[in-house]
Amino acid sequence: MADTHDDETSPWPPRTEPPRSEPPPSAEPSVPMPPVAPSESPVVPTGAEPAPTPAPLTPAPASSAPLGTTGWIPPATTKPVPVWVGGHTDAALRRAARNDGWIGVNYDYDDLVPLIAKLTEERKQAGTDHKPFEIFATLNELPDADTVKRLRDIGVTAYNNPPWLFNGIVTSDLATKRATLEEFAEKLIRPING
Repeated sequence: MADTHDDETSPWPPRTEPPRSEPPPSAEPSVPMPPVAPSESPVVPTGAEPAPTPAPLTPAPASSAPLGTTGWIPPATTKPVPVWVGGHTDAALRRAARNDGWIGVNYDYDDLVPLIAKLTEERKQAGTDHKPFEIFATLNELPDADTVKRLRDIGVTAYNNPPWLFNGIVTSDLATKRATLEEFAEKLIRPING
């Protein structure tokens, strides 16, 4: 986890360790609670039915469905989980530069350009400019193919824009979403990908 209290511009006070002290003396000696055997039922209020005992969870095979659909627990990841940081303040850009990516949401294109330039400089200063880095952006308007190419040229690696949202359609049926996505593909995706 990124340290959020690491610079002079942070609004938070520096972290300090709490003072260590002995626990306060107690008038009564501490008595450990006896363990409850798994076969014993918990105390149930009068008139209530005890909750059923859940089935034990078992490790999931590598090709299992997501947790919740089958009761399987997915295996722990063996790769580091990427950390993407959002925000546009100098402190936020420094945090992002030390991690794996930056999230820039609801900007005009002209506002992204200096932010990404500052982010690039912060990565150089942090010594992370040689590592893979993702930049995720969402614009305030539906872009054309040229704008998306310009986003790519300034370093944006991922872009999100629900095409129906900027057409004034907040909620819609599947057929409308499909038609809008097809139009989006025709006007934007095909021209970009050739």
